[in-house]
Amino acid sequence: MIDLYFECETMISIAYNVRGWDGWPSFKGLDFSEIGERFADALGKYSPDIITFSEAPLCSITNIIADKLGMNIFVFPSSWNWHGVLLTKYKVLDVKAFSFDRDYWSRDLFSRHWGKCIIETEFGKVVLHSLHLFPDPSSQRHRDEVLEVLKILRRDIDLGYPILLQGDLNHEPIHESYKRWLEIGLIDLFTEAGIGEENTFRSDNPSQRIDYIFTNNILVDHLIECRVLDIYPFTPGKDGVALSDHLPIIAIFK
Repeated sequence: MIDLYFECETMISIAYNVRGWDGWPSFKGLDFSEIGERFADALGKYSPDIITFSEAPLCSITNIIADKLGMNIFVFPSSWNWHGVLLTKYKVLDVKAFSFDRDYWSRDLFSRHWGKCIIETEFGKVVLHSLHLFPDPSSQRHRDEVLEVLKILRRDIDLGYPILLQGDLNHEPIHESYKRWLEIGLIDLFTEAGIGEENTFRSDNPSQRIDYIFTNNILVDHLIECRVLDIYPFTPGKDGVALSDHLPIIAIFK
């Protein structure tokens, strides 16, 4: 079980699409403080070092979670309101938000988010890509987004960096985009060390696997396990409401 590793030197990373902090189907009668506390309590049980959020509008909820977990906040802005947010306990270097690049706007790419940074970890410097792709994996727009990310990922891999690519990729393993990640040497952490059920969407009846954490062969030797957090409050409770329509995915390295 995950808890067995918390007292050891580990790196724990979580990717989570939070659906605008609105719950699934929807929170009723909760203010930002209450919502932030729910997310912080749920995620804090796993002692994460890295959390990447998709669809995370900028508001006090983010601050509440970060303050309670003792993490710093970095934002990957969206040209709409689907921002990416990184929370981490690590020192962060060279932050870049590709989704805020006007060149991509003009080509109608990355309306969700794509960000990259270098983080200093127990395993040295790691290049983290936080990514939320266009939701139709058969569209040219989705394919073009993947091709843009691949250009940068290849450079990072060639430079010898350990890689983490994580987020809501909006494709399943049967789609061409998934194969593209593997072709450049990335490793699907759930395929490598998955425990339990693999589907991440929707949280009330998971039938699709669209959220991922990938790495390359430098970090994979440290991988302990990867799993989808398919328990309450990530799944609906007695009130029929989950924190989001997605389930988070977690990876543990040692």
